Amino acid sequence: IARSLAQDGKMREALGHYLCLVKLDQKLKHVIADLEAHRANPHTKQTPLMLQALADAYTKTGKLSKAMPLYRQALGR
Repeated sequence: IARSLAQDGKMREALGHYLCLVKLDQKLKHVIADLEAHRANPHTKQTPLMLQALADAYTKTGKLSKAMPLYRQALGR
């Protein structure tokens, strides 16, 4: 569902689904791949919620060194 929503340009709604997947420890590799692709797309606005979702997924997969800069960026630091 998250991927379909994102492809339809409904990123805010998609992020809610991505965050649910992260919270449930489901499909984390897919979540990371999708969010990294969206982050690399110059036409996708990088919101704090997107950065947090990706950082949370990194944290759940033990990639704290990738997560911390995203948390800082999401907080505007």
